[in-house]
Amino acid sequence: MMTYKLGIICKVRSLAAVGLGVAFLASCASSAITLFELVPAQGQTSKVSIHNDQVVLSARYLDAGERVTYLREKGYEALGLGLRQVPLVAFVLSVDNGSDQNLILDPGSIRLAVGYGPLLSPYNYAHFYMELPRGSNRQRILEDLRKATFDKSTTIPPGQVNEKLLLFKRPEEVGPEAAVLFERLYLGGEELQAVLDFKTVDLGK
Repeated sequence: MMTYKLGIICKVRSLAAVGLGVAFLASCASSAITLFELVPAQGQTSKVSIHNDQVVLSARYLDAGERVTYLREKGYEALGLGLRQVPLVAFVLSVDNGSDQNLILDPGSIRLAVGYGPLLSPYNYAHFYMELPRGSNRQRILEDLRKATFDKSTTIPPGQVNEKLLLFKRPEEVGPEAAVLFERLYLGGEELQAVLDFKTVDLGK
């Protein structure tokens, strides 16, 4: 497993450990950032086009309040309130398949790099089943979780867009840059990779 440690790896130019032939910079920082939010490196959302611009991935970071609002608007109010009990990093991930072939997204192969520690894997149904406190809405929250998040392998037909939440356990510390890494996207018989870049906003200053 590839990790990013303060003072040891200042510039990471290859992600061969996760199969990505792309670049990601993990900049050195004098101190870790513990109270933070993530913003796109450029523009309002982090976006990348792949496979001759036929497939577009975009992601927007949601703080706790934005997450509740987003899920309420989607009809998952109980889920939004339930997830406030778990410390998370949340993104709205949109996958636009403009090709003429099925696109398969495997969330189990997605990683979040935050500049410190190991690459983070998405939180899935099993994680939340173990961590959500017992309560009257627990089963409804778990059922809605499967509908509202990229929790398992998803096929996106040609010409369609799929938008759901992508969730990670909130790390205790981050660096000045972060990235969502897509190791395996399958378009027809071709395996694709992509990176969505973010910058860290230090809310503790």
